[in-house]
Amino acid sequence: MAPGVTTTEPHRHEFADAFMFILQGTAEVQLGDEVHTVTSGDFIGLPARGPAHDYTNTWGTELIYLVGGNRPDFDVCTYPSREQRFPINR
Repeated sequence: MAPGVTTTEPHRHEFADAFMFILQGTAEVQLGDEVHTVTSGDFIGLPARGPAHDYTNTWGTELIYLVGGNRPDFDVCTYPSREQRFPINR
């Protein structure tokens, strides 16, 4: 991810668990109302129905990370700042 880029608007999933593992770089992770700085070797667990989240690359070069989780057949993605929810059918 390029410097200064934010992944998406803060959002959360109702049924999907996710994680992020930082391989290289530094980022700010927003979890609900809190912002945390993470760097190489940090693991962020994002449980279903957890706080809304997004990531911003605050480092001077690319942020390299792994992201994964389960992919249920049905999920709901909530964007609190827009007060919107979207169903996701796989």
